[in-house]
Amino acid sequence: MLSNFNQELIRLLQQDALQSKQSLAAKLNSSPSTVRRRIKALLESGELKIVGVVNPGGVGYPITAVLCLKIPPRSLGTAMATITSWPEVTWASSTDGRYNIVCICRFVSTEQMSDLTNNHLPLLKGIDDSEISICLKILRGKYTQV
Repeated sequence: MLSNFNQELIRLLQQDALQSKQSLAAKLNSSPSTVRRRIKALLESGELKIVGVVNPGGVGYPITAVLCLKIPPRSLGTAMATITSWPEVTWASSTDGRYNIVCICRFVSTEQMSDLTNNHLPLLKGIDDSEISICLKILRGKYTQV
């Protein structure tokens, strides 16, 4: 479990990972050396990874959609391997509940989205049910990979 200090440090880094150690220290009522030491420990433990992320709409991917699939359990591994090879799929997970695969997809156009649903999905064997929903307003997690 992360300490309160580390949780707040990570929250601040999520807002702006390029801010100085001095700025972080001031916001955390700590010293820059403590901030450096904590960041180093979080990076080394794998609890923190600092990466660049983009606003998909700002770089030509204005459409985000959630794709949900119900696949027979025996076909789940093959279906996941296929789905995660599609460039439109930026996140995928096997799940429990009504659908056993949930994906986030990014599209440059509705035509590209239509191509995925009409030409790629039918290639998956044994889809029992599917649903794709366009995200109308993303309130959290706007900046991510494309």
